[in-house]
Amino acid sequence: MVNECLRGGKKLYVNATEAKAVRRVFDIKQSFPDMTLKRVAEFMKMEGHKGRKGADFNAMLVKRILDKENFYRGYYNYGGIESVGEYEPLLS
Repeated sequence: MVNECLRGGKKLYVNATEAKAVRRVFDIKQSFPDMTLKRVAEFMKMEGHKGRKGADFNAMLVKRILDKENFYRGYYNYGGIESVGEYEPLLS
């Protein structure tokens, strides 16, 4: 997802390449729940996925993606208040 500030607010746009990688990380973890973060990262690299700015996938990137599951499902938390985002969720 990409942030763009518009008149004091932020609007999120889906980056199709990043969205594909995010969905794939969740697919892998759903299919192989016991797979380590490092192994998921290796799997993503083998499939040719890259992080932002062309960086290789690593365990920390996988963890950050998995930690944002609620955000990718269309919910966000700000100041302890959970809200429904005004963006199309990547995960259903």
